[in-house]
Formats: sequence, structure tokens, C-alpha cells
Amino acid sequence: MSITETRKQNINALTAEYSRGVIADKMGYKDTVYVNQLCGGHADMGSRTARKLEAALSLPSGWMDKAHDTTTDNPDKIRLLEIWELMTDDERSQLLKIGAALAEK
Repeated sequence: MSITETRKQNINALTAEYSRGVIADKMGYKDTVYVNQLCGGHADMGSRTARKLEAALSLPSGWMDKAHDTTTDNPDKIRLLEIWELMTDDERSQLLKIGAALAEK
């Protein structure tokens, strides 16, 4: 996979964590036009933009240049999995009920 394809895949993975509006805002853009172009492949992400995005989202330098398993590379997801493992079955059940109730709203 080329670096262009890797960066496109990574920014699209990031939009699962952050909205395009949040990404644009954190990068200092007034709207999502450029972020939309990057996600859709209508603009290629250069090194300068990749570093700017990494800094804006507190990612390590070079993160955008490498393919990631987004289920394990996200520190928040890793921490949530660690917490889940520490919970009792009753606590997990209660948490799932709360999540289901929130999802219905």
C-alpha cells in the first residue's frame, strides 16, 4: 500500500473517532471541505498536512504514515478494554444496560 493510500485509510479511520468537523477545527480549518477531500481521495495528504494532523490529535509523529489496526492502536480503546477486564459480570451487565438505554434516546 502506498503512503497516499495509508494516509487516506488512516484519516478515514480517525473519522470513526472524531467527526470531520472536529478534525477540521483541531487543524485550524474554518470548515470541513479540505478534510472531506482528504477522506474522499480528492486531495492527497502530504507530509506537512500529516504532521499537522498528528499534532492536532496528539498522535505520535509518523502515525499517519503507517498502517494501523485501529481496534488496538487507539489508547482510549486499549484502556477501555483493560477496564472491561477488571469489571465483574454484574458491573458489565449494568454498563451494557446503560449503554442500551442511551442508544434508544
